[in-house]
Amino acid sequence: MKNWVVYSLISMFFAGLTSVIAKMGLKNVSSDTGLGASLIIVGLLILTIK
Repeated sequence: MKNWVVYSLISMFFAGLTSVIAKMGLKNVSSDTGLGASLIIVGLLILTIK
């Protein structure tokens, strides 16, 4: 499988994960704080894959 296909699948997975995290636990949080928290979580997950 080509590298770009793997990267696109990983990107799709993390986009879905970000959506699920945002819907699950960030209902009573402002949108800016929720976005920041989800970006940090996704960033940490990406760093652990490398």
